[in-house]
Order: sequence, then C-alpha cells, then structure tokens
Amino acid sequence: MALSEQDRIDINDLINLHGHLTDAGDDPQTIIVEQEALGTSATTGEFALPNIVVLTVRNGQIARLRDYANILAAAAAMGRDI
Repeated sequence: MALSEQDRIDINDLINLHGHLTDAGDDPQTIIVEQEALGTSATTGEFALPNIVVLTVRNGQIARLRDYANILAAAAAMGRDI
C-alpha cells in the first residue's frame, strides 16, 4: 500500500513517561522507557502516540535499541481503521 500526503504524520515532541531498570541478571544494562510521541497528522490533527523503547548500553555505546509503537494509535492518527 502506497502512502499519500494525507497519510503524513509529523512528530513534534517526545515525552518520557517512565523509565524502568531491568533486573535481568544477565543483562543489567537494559532499560525500558515508556514515552509518547506528540505530533500532527494531515488527516486528523494533533495526536499522542504511545510507544516503548528497549535500550541496551555496552561500554558506553548503544548496543541495541528496539522501538515498539502502538499500531492502532498510529492508524487512528492517520484516520485509518485496522
């Protein structure tokens, strides 16, 4: 499915809601961050898109970053149903 200009969303700000240290004995350098991406959609106007980031640091460098977005909220921001 091709995206059109109407599908465009602009992220204007990220708000960190909570940070969680993991207690995983084999991976203590991993944190989980709950956040919201605030933005504007060409179709629906302003929106807040909740997401979670899982971040692992090794030797002062980001070793792994995984970003999980709420797909239903993203579809709603574009005025679509899934």
